[in-house]
Amino acid sequence: MGKLLMSNPEHNLLDKIMKGQDGKIQTSSTETRVAVKCDKIQKERAEEFVKTDRAHEMGIYYLSDFITKCVREGVDKYSETPEEPHRLYIPNNKDHLLDLDLDIYKNEIVCAKCNSNNCIHVEKISKDKEIQKYIRNFIKSKANK
Repeated sequence: MGKLLMSNPEHNLLDKIMKGQDGKIQTSSTETRVAVKCDKIQKERAEEFVKTDRAHEMGIYYLSDFITKCVREGVDKYSETPEEPHRLYIPNNKDHLLDLDLDIYKNEIVCAKCNSNNCIHVEKISKDKEIQKYIRNFIKSKANK
């Protein structure tokens, strides 16, 4: 396995990246490392996989590489990403206090000025049919992009 690591150009590049200006390999802090517990059988299966050509093709050479890859893919697959709101700004030429600066989420509208969904600005939306129509069209246009 040692020859495989030395002949692999990716590891030579990694060595170059990890070396500091003094030419010595920089070690990572122990504060960034954690212990992971799992079934003994699962650990043995992972260790066997790490030795395969398929694992090496995927850039996995150590058990820690395998665990890191599994965790990253699991987080990407199962975690919910926070919903990004659509920002809508409608100026009011008569009274700048009634300018609408809104964050439009899937299930609610939040006033960016007041950081609330229950203020005079949101109340104005609930009463004004023309603004409601404008917001519906705005949301449809953003959904089509």
